[in-house]
Amino acid sequence: MTCDAVIKEYELIYLTYESFNQHALALKGWSVTIGLATILAVYARPRTRAGAMTMLFAALSALPFWITDAVWKSYQNAYVPRIKALEENIACAADGEIDFNIYSSWRPNWGEFDWLGLIFKANVMMPHVFVLALGCMAFWLYCVDLKRSQ
Repeated sequence: MTCDAVIKEYELIYLTYESFNQHALALKGWSVTIGLATILAVYARPRTRAGAMTMLFAALSALPFWITDAVWKSYQNAYVPRIKALEENIACAADGEIDFNIYSSWRPNWGEFDWLGLIFKANVMMPHVFVLALGCMAFWLYCVDLKRSQ
């Protein structure tokens, strides 16, 4: 394999790796938009039981985005060993022979539950944990106000 082929594989994998960051930003944007917009909309209205449940669901809406963000991060991390291997051989030293192992390198490095280990990393949990915490706090305050008004 020539140095050009090694460099092309590296570029392809690295672009794929970086594309996951765009997905993560979109997930974070949707989490904030849906969660906070609903929380603010409900909190601004008169206190009702239906409003309290909507507030709780708005807070919990961050959870699927948070989990999806962690799953995407586990997919992204599965590319790291191959990127590192190519970077170690990028100089095309010795005979220059490097295998194309995009799939076979990715699969053993990804596990179905890897996202569980990533869920509490700062770059995954933000802003989802903020939306969840704010929503739960607003739900609690909303319920307190609801009891007072009855």
